[in-house]
Amino acid sequence: MVGDDPAGRRLVEELARLRAGTAGVVRVRGRETTQKIRIVAHKQQVVRLDRDPAAAPDGRATRRLRDAVLARRRRCDVLVVSDYGKGTIDAALLDALAEAHRRAPFTWLVDPKQPNFAHYRRATLVKPNREEASAAAGLPITDEASLRAVGARLLRRWQAGAVLVSRGEEGMALFKAGGGVETFPTVARDVFDVTGAGDTVLATCALALGAGGSLEDAALLANHAAGIVVGKFGTATATAAELLAALRER
Repeated sequence: MVGDDPAGRRLVEELARLRAGTAGVVRVRGRETTQKIRIVAHKQQVVRLDRDPAAAPDGRATRRLRDAVLARRRRCDVLVVSDYGKGTIDAALLDALAEAHRRAPFTWLVDPKQPNFAHYRRATLVKPNREEASAAAGLPITDEASLRAVGARLLRRWQAGAVLVSRGEEGMALFKAGGGVETFPTVARDVFDVTGAGDTVLATCALALGAGGSLEDAALLANHAAGIVVGKFGTATATAAELLAALRER
């Protein structure tokens, strides 16, 4: 969801340049497009300035977005909900996806944010970071026992197939419905910039699950992909060749 402003137009142009479909981008007249301005000195991010819409989108815009998502869902192997808490993802959309999954299960992943903690249901995988997991479960993570308690509580609360908690320098922990937890120690050697690391984890998990991999495969690949991007400056990506090389070094 973008505004009818220079930033929104530039975003659509960049997507088109990358040959990404833009039919599902909803333009909202009078709305400001979210922008993030990073101030960097000596290859270190000093501060980030966010410019967000002043108000939530109107009902017509949210219905257009929901209808676009539901109409395209059946054509996709995986659906990803990357919630930034900016108003684009709302309870109505999440409820519609949960109901669609109840009728005909499909693979979908969620990167959650606090405003919608009460509305995530039935996702294949939910990927909170440590702080988000603690807040959603109402329980601080202080040791392995509390981590397991948080994971079990979130599986029940969100009725999720799995919950993957990213823990920064402590790696990740995968909790699966029906029991079972597996931890993945961090593989990052050098950390220059953590910008986009969570997005890398979510994207890699989506790609792995869409290709038929298991939850464990997805978490393993995502852990290595994140280890690659945090070793680069700025908003970076991990290539397939880099990921293969990292796996060979295990």
